[in-house]
Amino acid sequence: MGPLSLTNRLLLYVFSNRNIAGCAFALIGLGLFFTGVIDRLWWVITIALYAGGALLFPEDTATALRARSAMLRGSLVEQLDRLIDTVGKRVPGDALRRLESIRDTVRELLPRLQQWGDSSGAEFQHAQVVTAAVTRDLPETVSNYLLLPAGFTSVAKLEGNKSANVLLTEQLSLLDSSLRRIADDALRDDAEALIVHGKFLQERFAPVAFVPGQRQTSER
Repeated sequence: MGPLSLTNRLLLYVFSNRNIAGCAFALIGLGLFFTGVIDRLWWVITIALYAGGALLFPEDTATALRARSAMLRGSLVEQLDRLIDTVGKRVPGDALRRLESIRDTVRELLPRLQQWGDSSGAEFQHAQVVTAAVTRDLPETVSNYLLLPAGFTSVAKLEGNKSANVLLTEQLSLLDSSLRRIADDALRDDAEALIVHGKFLQERFAPVAFVPGQRQTSER
């Protein structure tokens, strides 16, 4: 993804928790001025309060980190359950429905994944591709999304003139449809189709960096 436009950089800061904290501190200065507590240099004090609030307030990464760490424990279905519970109120409704569909497909695939994981050759590769997509690429994409301020995700236009909400939903739709095809292939024991759809998933689904500087997994 290319560099952010000046407008999007401004929006990213306007919707950030640091700006909100700075504004809240600045309101204290304005309140002191209007109540007569301060008079001269009130604007300097107000600016200083804004700067203090903005600099002292930490980045909002806790939810993203919780979502990421939740994917490191338990079975694949349990990991997806934790992810959905953690981010359910932070992602668009369409994205949440895609996450739930992904979980349901993984639950259906789980016996085959366990069987493939104990095999070798192409079957083992199928298990590796699906597991990597669910435990590495999916949580990293969601975590990158959660690092963005809530307002920014719907207002700013990013890659392809699309919002982060749309980009997230599209990426989850890609994973959802790919897993569904793999599950259908497994049900039919269609080895050739499994190879084709497994390669498609491996090549097309990767962690999304919504803005420059967000970490992407390069080792695939």
